[in-house]
Amino acid sequence: MPRRLLCLSGPSGAGKTTLGELLVEALVRRGLSVAVVKHTHHPLPGDTAESDTGRYAAAGAAAVALAGPGGLRLFLAGEDPSPAVLSGLFPAVDLVLLEGYKGSDLPKVEVLPRGSPAPDPERQGIIAVVGEAVTEDRFPAFRPDELERLAGFVATWLAGSGE
Repeated sequence: MPRRLLCLSGPSGAGKTTLGELLVEALVRRGLSVAVVKHTHHPLPGDTAESDTGRYAAAGAAAVALAGPGGLRLFLAGEDPSPAVLSGLFPAVDLVLLEGYKGSDLPKVEVLPRGSPAPDPERQGIIAVVGEAVTEDRFPAFRPDELERLAGFVATWLAGSGE
């Protein structure tokens, strides 16, 4: 499995987006390039059956991109793209950070809301946890305000010396 993929997973409202934003800033300060893929269960704007992108997808296209003045939006067939597809989409970055995908077996940092129990040890791929009062001893644990420490852990993990 490519080491360049890392999920921020956890329940809705746990602070994944805020943590992710700050983690991206901290990793960029360390000289790393980062791409982000945010998972949602909601329909994407412009990808309805009546839209051009929706029509191409219904015709069987594996991927459809919509380009315009606001940037490029990519639609992939299926809800969960494979690790190979995700790595291939961003070949020039050091890390593809995925928000969500908690059911995947991809490596993940579990973000726990206040008062949340420790993650299920049977969950696949957890390499660290982040939470206000984490007393976790099975995984490296970080408070949300320990961004530089978390960024160091991720950078070391990316380099392959910290599993």
